Formats: sequence, structure tokens, C-alpha cells
Amino acid sequence: MDGSFISVYAAALTASFTDPAQTIGRRDCTAFDSMETFNEKEEMLLGGASITFLSDVGNSIYRFSESVTVDTTELALNEISARTQAHYVVRRIRREMNDALLYLVPPSPLAGVALIANQLVLSLGSMASSGVIAPYGSETNPPTIRVISASTDIEVHIDEIDKTLYHFKYFFNARYPMKRMFGLYSIDTKFWS
Repeated sequence: MDGSFISVYAAALTASFTDPAQTIGRRDCTAFDSMETFNEKEEMLLGGASITFLSDVGNSIYRFSESVTVDTTELALNEISARTQAHYVVRRIRREMNDALLYLVPPSPLAGVALIANQLVLSLGSMASSGVIAPYGSETNPPTIRVISASTDIEVHIDEIDKTLYHFKYFFNARYPMKRMFGLYSIDTKFWS
């Protein structure tokens, strides 16, 4: 079967998710009677090349064995669900910012900056607290969780020439699937303290 059918199926499956962090990994595909599959060595090559593939689990059921794109420059570009989250967050921020602030006349440019900053903090904080995106914090061990900070997590300024144009920047943390685990064990003695 031509791989474009699988691409369309993967795109439709991804678009059907109600949670933008959901992943196609380990999802079953039952829409096709047969398709070309790969042996274990070929699957290792495909996975190593960052190519999503399906494995035959029997009875015309195929399972997505990876959930990646071919862009390996960074995890947020490689993991399909991270890209889905980015599209969702950008659309939602744009909609909420437009709905709340467009054509509002602030008393001063500084007040306009504050209004935009407050709306950004409100929108991103709401998504983090509801689990749409990962919480703000640090990746130290153990990780920390904190509320979004207007002074460190976003930036807002008014354009130097066009006084009706405001620029803002923000970042958010994506949620990632647990895809690999590594465990150690000992017998009769606990080896960690």
C-alpha cells in the first residue's frame, strides 16, 4: 500500500485527539486489510532515522511503533505531539488575545503592555493548570513546579514606530510521552541510598 494513505490516516488520527498532547505511538490502525511491514532490523533502521512506522500485530491490525517526524534538530520538532501542542497553543493564544484585547484603547502605552502581559499570563497559566501544556518550572532533579512569571516567561513591548502595534514573546513547556525506560535491580540488597 502506498505510504500516503498511512500519512493521511496518521494526520486524521492526530487531528481527532481531544488532548493535543496525545500521541499516535502504540495506537492501532484497523482501517487497512494489509500493508507492507518491516522486520525487526528494518524497524530499528527506521526508528534510528526518525521515521514513523507501523508493526503488524495480527488480524489486519497494525500499530504505530513510533510517533516522530524526520526533524531531529530538537525534541520539540521531532515528537509529533509536541508539534500538535505548539499549533494548539499558538491558535488559542491568538484567539484569546484577539478576543480580549483587540481594539481596546489603553490609557497609556505602558498600560497596553501591562494588559497584554496580564492576558498572556492568564492564558498560559490556565493552559498549564488544566494540563494542556506542562507546568512551568525547572528540569532539575527533583523537578520543580511554579506559576508562570510575567517577568521571566514572557516579554511585551510596543513598536517604536507604530503605536498601535504591540509585540509579545512567550514560551511554554510541552508534554511528552514516556517512550523509553531503563531500570536497574539488585537481589537481596538495596543498592541506592
